[in-house]
Amino acid sequence: MAKDVAHFLAWTAEPEHDARKLAGLQMMAGILTAVLITGFYKRFRWSLYKTRKITYTSDPKGRNA
Repeated sequence: MAKDVAHFLAWTAEPEHDARKLAGLQMMAGILTAVLITGFYKRFRWSLYKTRKITYTSDPKGRNA
């Protein structure tokens, strides 16, 4: 019975606790979604530059440019 009273008093002290916890969970889900989208975007955007092969050719007569 004392546990019920303590629980009720804690709830009356912060009645918005449940709503705040739900909002925090939704915010974390949104941040996780944004991180995943950003990661995939970065991966596919930069893959062209990371797989590019750069070759250097020298001038057969030894001249620059």
